[in-house]
Amino acid sequence: MKIRLTMVSIICLFIFLLPCISAQAIVKKENDINRNFGIDLTGYKLYSFGEFNQLDYKITPLTQLFLGIVQTEGEWINEPRLYIKGNKGYFHLLKADGTNVLYTVEKSGDFWRIIDVKRKKISRITVSKQLLKEVVIELLLEPISKEVENYYKEPKLWYRGSEKILEIKKDTTNYTFYVTVQIQTFEGAHNPPY
Repeated sequence: MKIRLTMVSIICLFIFLLPCISAQAIVKKENDINRNFGIDLTGYKLYSFGEFNQLDYKITPLTQLFLGIVQTEGEWINEPRLYIKGNKGYFHLLKADGTNVLYTVEKSGDFWRIIDVKRKKISRITVSKQLLKEVVIELLLEPISKEVENYYKEPKLWYRGSEKILEIKKDTTNYTFYVTVQIQTFEGAHNPPY
């Protein structure tokens, strides 16, 4: 009896927490659109794929709009979203190449039509190549040291900061990356004279 009561309590807790988690995810998405396009989505109703099931083969004008835009765009990442408030709305999706697409839609009569399409290419990594190189080299310090020791049969020092990444190969079957790095080794102390 006590186990059953505990299980019912846990299930009730999950039932109450799930809507909170969903609401947080929706707010984050709305903030992304606001940040990228400067649009306030307060009061807009969110529609996603799940809203447009075609039971009994009834295709509403809103379903026709949603599926038409999805078919036009072809491919995307994440889930496309439609925001509607009254007779006005926005359709938002993110393409695989980093393009942020926003359709402005409007209802005229019984049908929805596209008013405007905005595309913004967003930088997926806002980090300089130099910084990325430093991160890769930092992650490879131990393997580089081991390879230098294997090659010379003793540990050697090298000039930090002068490393060059010559080649990066990807083994798609094992999802392994092979990085060829050029370094310049030296022996003894190399402090500047004082």
